[in-house]
Amino acid sequence: MKKLAKTLLPLVSMLLVPAAIADVYTLPYVAVERFAITNDGRLGGCAVRLATNTSTHAPGCANSGWVSFSCDGEFNDTEKAAQMFESVQMAGVLKKNIRVYLENNERHNGLCVVKRVDFDF
Repeated sequence: MKKLAKTLLPLVSMLLVPAAIADVYTLPYVAVERFAITNDGRLGGCAVRLATNTSTHAPGCANSGWVSFSCDGEFNDTEKAAQMFESVQMAGVLKKNIRVYLENNERHNGLCVVKRVDFDF
């Protein structure tokens, strides 16, 4: 019985571990090209297009350059998402580069979700 328990315990613990473990990817400093705000459930409510192919730096993300901030609250706190999005809009208007950190297991319409933003001033 003890041998069976020793054999089953590792197997059961593997089943309890979440199947999708997040990978966080860091993109290089890039320019912000466009903004999008939606109220129809797409793009997580707010997104930006970066001057890079996101799938090159973050496998599994859409290759369009667009990333979501999840302003609808599905993956990020709505207040923090709005703060990041507004700051990135300002950086875009001021022509300053940003660096984003993405999680590839959290997506809105294929767009990976931004978890952190660094600014190059």
